[in-house]
Amino acid sequence: MGMDIVAVSVMGANNADNIEGLDIRGTDAKNYNLLKIIDTLNEVGIVPRLSVLLHDEFTAEAKQAMNIIDWCRSCNVPFVTFRNLAYYDSHKGWANDSVASCITYVKKHQLKSLQLRRFYNDVAKEGNQLRKLPYGAEIFGIKGVSVCITNCLTDAIEENEPLRNIIYYPDGRVYYDWRDEGARIF
Repeated sequence: MGMDIVAVSVMGANNADNIEGLDIRGTDAKNYNLLKIIDTLNEVGIVPRLSVLLHDEFTAEAKQAMNIIDWCRSCNVPFVTFRNLAYYDSHKGWANDSVASCITYVKKHQLKSLQLRRFYNDVAKEGNQLRKLPYGAEIFGIKGVSVCITNCLTDAIEENEPLRNIIYYPDGRVYYDWRDEGARIF
């Protein structure tokens, strides 16, 4: 079993009616076309997952989530994940300007508790809950799309569980865990 699903992370925007205009994370989004990336993944047999980072500029309404879900269905994207911006509070030994500025940004722009609860409730009403995963993520079937609502900072639950996340940093470092700089892969 190899890699068969690739997540493309996008930032929710003020106008989620323009799905293809969502900001692709980790890139200069102006150089990339989301639909072309999705089409290319499908053409080579890799299943695309759209991972939408919720942001205070993203109006957290079910209507916008449904627009994204409809777009995913029309573009053969069977999985979409909605994640609120989050940060790990205790980056031991990671006290540098880059981490501090990221935490400040996330604290300022993440959806607040009430906004997130309203978003979750509105989206949950649109489908059927299929599963609740051990790390807290909830999966819903909505219009034939598998919709996951979770936190950005999920943890492996069991010792022998495979890597849940591969975390890429802009400087090229790769980690398997958010909590410790020692979790560096390369």
